[in-house]
Amino acid sequence: METELTKSENRLITFAHMIDKACGLSLWCFGMKKNLYTCTSVAEKEFRLFLDLGQCLDYATEQCPQSSTPILMSDSIGMLWVAECAWHGDTPSYLIMLGPVFDAAASLQTLQEQLRGMNLSVSLTATIAEKLARVPILPLPTLQQYIKMLHWVLTGEELDVSDIRLRLRESPPDTAKDTDLHWDPDRARLLEAEIMQQIREGNTHYLNRESSMGRFAEKDFYDLGSPLRESKDTAIIFTALCARAAMDGGLAPRIAKQLEIQYVRAVEHCVDMPTLMHVNTTMVTDFVSRVHACRETPEVSNPVQECCAYVHAHLLEEIQLADMAQAVGYTEYYLTKKFRRETGQKLTDYINRAKIQYACVQLRGSKKTLQEISEELHYSSRSYFTMVFQKEMGCSPTEYRNTKGE
Repeated sequence: METELTKSENRLITFAHMIDKACGLSLWCFGMKKNLYTCTSVAEKEFRLFLDLGQCLDYATEQCPQSSTPILMSDSIGMLWVAECAWHGDTPSYLIMLGPVFDAAASLQTLQEQLRGMNLSVSLTATIAEKLARVPILPLPTLQQYIKMLHWVLTGEELDVSDIRLRLRESPPDTAKDTDLHWDPDRARLLEAEIMQQIREGNTHYLNRESSMGRFAEKDFYDLGSPLRESKDTAIIFTALCARAAMDGGLAPRIAKQLEIQYVRAVEHCVDMPTLMHVNTTMVTDFVSRVHACRETPEVSNPVQECCAYVHAHLLEEIQLADMAQAVGYTEYYLTKKFRRETGQKLTDYINRAKIQYACVQLRGSKKTLQEISEELHYSSRSYFTMVFQKEMGCSPTEYRNTKGE
């Protein structure tokens, strides 16, 4: 009688043949003591070297038994590897790895320079360089689909992309005396690609994860004498990328553009790194949530989306429903009815929520007083602003500001 483990092994053999024929991706099977059982790679000897040097195999055998989800890792030259345990009951029976793979075309010259820095023999360097030229190149979203397939083969369960664990290689120690540069292009690229993918998918499960949410992709190092200015510039670029990803995910271009403008302005008002990080986290959360919402309610019409874009474009003005209706091309009465029917909320409530969201960013991302924020958003008085904020957020503006950093 065929056991569950045997079924898993048979699926694994079929899967190994499929990924090899589809894109040349190799599958490795190790025992939990790192003894190799089988491998479909034609360059087993050379690539095993990178598994060992990059400590990916060590990390996988240590960490994979701690969880039932796969790990995506990067080795010493930026090649990607995937690892997940095959289980027999509650015991990990063996370790499955996919790789190596590049998520972008790597410069052969850059790779050769990295190989020379590893103090390998000339002949081995030439052999490895030849093998590296044949490593498959897969966009990160495509690789994630193969990871989901592997998880199903091993467990029979579906995997959410957000559950894939990341282990990106650490930056090498910098021994130079004249710089403190610790920028890692592979780490930055992978973090950025992951965030963009979650925005495109509107993956709200991702918002519960700590990884990548409290940061933007690592900043470039220009040594211009102002670290905060450099971080702001990187945040502005990152905001534009998030806006484009949101458009790819189905968010109306006008809404995405207005949000981009709103958050770029918020970045410019930041006075230190913690507030900048808060603005960034709020921005990513906002884009993910909006893409999720538009995917969940595809029946929302263009006029209603135009209303949303109008609100964000005129957020710091005294918004009049009549002006909005005229801009969209409907009567005020018909537009407000249509908006509530399609979104389930009043248009005036949507405006207030957008204003309070802006206020939240300002409270934690700037030194503006409550009076200044209230006037900027055209509330009739500071007390009325406080009342609306309390109703929406469940706490006063002052209490919200004082929770900064908690």
